[in-house]
Amino acid sequence: MTHADSSGQLTTNSGFPLSVIAPTRFHAYRADERRYSLSATADFLADAGFGGADLSFDTLEAPRDFDGDEGFRAVLWSFANRAAARGLSLPLCHLPFYMPSPDDSAAMSRFARLMRDALRASAGVGIPTAVVHPIVRHGSVCRREAWRAENIAFLRPLCEEACRLR
Repeated sequence: MTHADSSGQLTTNSGFPLSVIAPTRFHAYRADERRYSLSATADFLADAGFGGADLSFDTLEAPRDFDGDEGFRAVLWSFANRAAARGLSLPLCHLPFYMPSPDDSAAMSRFARLMRDALRASAGVGIPTAVVHPIVRHGSVCRREAWRAENIAFLRPLCEEACRLR
């Protein structure tokens, strides 16, 4: 059970503060198919009372959505600064997870590069935790041992990269 103190901070019965965060994916949801800027999304999340944001790279296509690497970094720093100014924490991000077919090696290579770019970008703005999703083979049969080995081979380099960024 949770309750709010006089400042509105939610706490659990055990006294630990509880923060509700929301994904920045909200910036992607517009009826006219245009996206809200990440800064506008930070304002929305703060105005709605969220304590933080989950920077969702699944909708960013890093850094292709922006003017190259420099434009991408500038947008992320602008977002991080706006979030901080509005009192939002950035405790985690979601790396890209709209995975191509695992059997398409060229597409998987591009996907792995997007994941590494997003990991580096999140570390660059001080986000301490990155969420990844395992390879999923929709509609195909894969033995547990093969699935495990495939995921370890794909995700281990990402974990190694994260260790280098610490």
